Amino acid sequence: MKTRFKINETLLTGIIAFLALTLFVSWKGQTSNDFHCLSEYQTVEEYANGVVKWMNMELKRNPNMTKEELLMEREKQLYENNCE
Repeated sequence: MKTRFKINETLLTGIIAFLALTLFVSWKGQTSNDFHCLSEYQTVEEYANGVVKWMNMELKRNPNMTKEELLMEREKQLYENNCE
């Protein structure tokens, strides 16, 4: 005798929501890993290279990002990381 497993709609919705939340938290965690405050750099060259690396990573994640959106993201991360 075969038994069929039926997934409850509420359980399925919960699983999908959990997966979406996990993906979002994972993605959000990645964005802050590339960011460093000015005080973390020893030289101007290191800072310039760090900013270019951060910009490249942000643009890789969101290729349609405008210059204004990129600058707003930079300001947001400066604030979120309590940079001086």
